[in-house]
Amino acid sequence: MANLLRYAKSASHWTKKDLLANNITLAEVDAAAFFNVVPLPQPRAKDVRLFFQHLNLAKNPISMESRVDDFGAHLHLLGYDDQERIICQKLHMTFPMAGETVIKT
Repeated sequence: MANLLRYAKSASHWTKKDLLANNITLAEVDAAAFFNVVPLPQPRAKDVRLFFQHLNLAKNPISMESRVDDFGAHLHLLGYDDQERIICQKLHMTFPMAGETVIKT
């Protein structure tokens, strides 16, 4: 594993090999476990349709990253943010990458 080539790139362009090289694993969990709260607000039929349309657009690997922002905005409109949860879009993060401090906006 130590011989795998590592270089900086946007997370939306990562492959399975990148995850392996950085020792990252994925786990599928249900909504209650992910949000660590039960129950989540119950959406209306139109909200369910729009939720899955936005989710499918956000999951498309060739989709623009703004689709993920659209999905986050839709979650906000559904009321998934409250006193215990907050939905952030365009969060500014600072982290070390390839020996430099990177600011992600």
